[in-house]
Amino acid sequence: MKSGRLNRASLYVNLASRYLAEARDYLIRGDCEKASESLWGSLMSALNALSIARMGEPLTEHHKAKSFAKQLSLELSDPKIYKAFRDAEKLHASFYHKFLTLEDLEELLPSMELAVKKILQLVERSIRS
Repeated sequence: MKSGRLNRASLYVNLASRYLAEARDYLIRGDCEKASESLWGSLMSALNALSIARMGEPLTEHHKAKSFAKQLSLELSDPKIYKAFRDAEKLHASFYHKFLTLEDLEELLPSMELAVKKILQLVERSIRS
């Protein structure tokens, strides 16, 4: 992988990890809106890292991100990846409309963490090959 692509993918990997840590912290503090947006940001950053690692470009439009997540889910035979994306869409909307509760977020956190972890593992594999 070219160094420019590696650097861009690494930036998004770091953002995904940072946003996930921030989401946990916001949950502890009871800040549902910021936790929601941080979880959305974490998943999107992971998807962008993988998109850059594989294709050289981030996902700049929502429908492209959704399509990428769906294709990835099919590629891995793992419907949880696409479900995590659909849940992340709800998290993103909740930042603006404040409809998810702390309990909702605590319930979604493990599946979001797992999806981000799986995607970041794919980024690592792509970087090494």
